[in-house]
Amino acid sequence: MKGRAHSKTKHMSVLKRYQGRSFLISTDLETDDMVALYILSKEIPSENITFLVGEGNSGMKKLRMNKYVKKLGFKNATVIRGFSSEKMFPYDGYDLFSESFINQLNCNKENVSYITKELYSFLKKKSPIIISLKPPRELLKLTTLYTDDIISVFSKCVFFGYMSFNMRCLMKEYNHDHIITFLEAFKECYYYETFHAIGSVNTITDKDIDMKKLPKIVYNVMKDWNRHMVENCNKTCERYKDRKDKRGKAKYHRNKKALEDIQKSKGEQFVNADCGLIMSLLHDNPPYTKHRVEFDEKTGYSKFTQDGKINVIQPIDKSEYRKFQILFLKKLLKC
Repeated sequence: MKGRAHSKTKHMSVLKRYQGRSFLISTDLETDDMVALYILSKEIPSENITFLVGEGNSGMKKLRMNKYVKKLGFKNATVIRGFSSEKMFPYDGYDLFSESFINQLNCNKENVSYITKELYSFLKKKSPIIISLKPPRELLKLTTLYTDDIISVFSKCVFFGYMSFNMRCLMKEYNHDHIITFLEAFKECYYYETFHAIGSVNTITDKDIDMKKLPKIVYNVMKDWNRHMVENCNKTCERYKDRKDKRGKAKYHRNKKALEDIQKSKGEQFVNADCGLIMSLLHDNPPYTKHRVEFDEKTGYSKFTQDGKINVIQPIDKSEYRKFQILFLKKLLKC
């Protein structure tokens, strides 16, 4: 059936096909990104990597990444500061810097014009493999600033993206057709979403792997993030506990479930999102199918047509694919 034919390339992961090329890796340094970066540190030579860091306070993200490139072994990698976002990341940088230093840095705003010029120049010169682990705000911004040739620049790049929430973040700024045109502009586009890859069980917990085997910098970020999530879920549950409407009750139960899961794991769990993308790119026979992607106008969720040029990671057996990811992590961490 059209759209369901899986890749016929055997024993060669998608990522390894591009060894030796320049890589642009965009990240917001949440826990799943940190796991993804740890995996990549074992797979890609650091001299070929440029990191684009953003979301929350992008100045803090750049300072963190400058530390992490050394701690994770990306010694020769370059770091570009990307865009900040309205929503700040609580405990961002607490694993590395003092609270007073972090509060001062919050006043340091990025230079959007400088960022876009630097990024455009890099893309035009290097035609990199792009791995997008956060909302690609900077790349979409280029489509409004360099309208004459940005599509031509993108057409020489390969794009690997975690979509889902990352794409829904962009829908306040760009319309549906603009985002689709952006995705289809690349030479190749690989599209990963947790639900379509491994189903509704989207977290990895202490029951799946020994979290103590994670590098200390990854483990500390996970614990800080879950501390924030506990605080946030408690506040949300208190706010919505007496709501009788469908939306309010759903929000209450969703946050209550998240809170219970984090407490049950004692803060040793993370969402298997961005790191799932990286594991799929290291699969010897990645289960992708070609589709045209569209977005539901009400929910923003992805939906696929039968024919298209975007490679959607969509295994036939989602539970087996999740098992592959767990085994991948166990082997990596020597659990």
